[in-house]
Amino acid sequence: MDLEEACHQRGLRMGEYRRSILRSLAGDQRHASVDQIHQAIRREHAGIRLATVYRTVGILEEAGVLVRVDLGDGVARYEAADQARHDHLIDQRTGTVIEFHDERIPAILHKIAASLGYDLAGYRLNLYGLARRADAAADPESLPARRRPAAVAVRRTDAGSGHRRAIA
Repeated sequence: MDLEEACHQRGLRMGEYRRSILRSLAGDQRHASVDQIHQAIRREHAGIRLATVYRTVGILEEAGVLVRVDLGDGVARYEAADQARHDHLIDQRTGTVIEFHDERIPAILHKIAASLGYDLAGYRLNLYGLARRADAAADPESLPARRRPAAVAVRRTDAGSGHRRAIA
């Protein structure tokens, strides 16, 4: 489902600013902070105020259209709430974010929770690391397949803020 449709289903009105914010998050501004979203849409709406973007992002988060993502840098970032399950690997040197999905992770986490007497209700996984090779940091697909988790397919995208996606 696209973000605009998610808003309609939740009864949110769609104005120009809201559409622009949603387009920026669906496009190049994935994992964007409010400041980055503001900068991206100012090209289209020169008069938009930062407070308007903060207020709109807050409404979209409260409605469940967006989710806040903590990448460990102290900056609140946002992405679409209805995305396929994925986790993040953050390069501590470059700030590059690689999204990945590995079917083994939920099973392992469920087992850990059960061993501690809990039913797992949810999780968010961020891995932090430093690329061993410069070419891996530049393009994760350059790694031999044997070095990637079996269930992970890597797709490189430059999202304007140094982020990359790797979605199975």
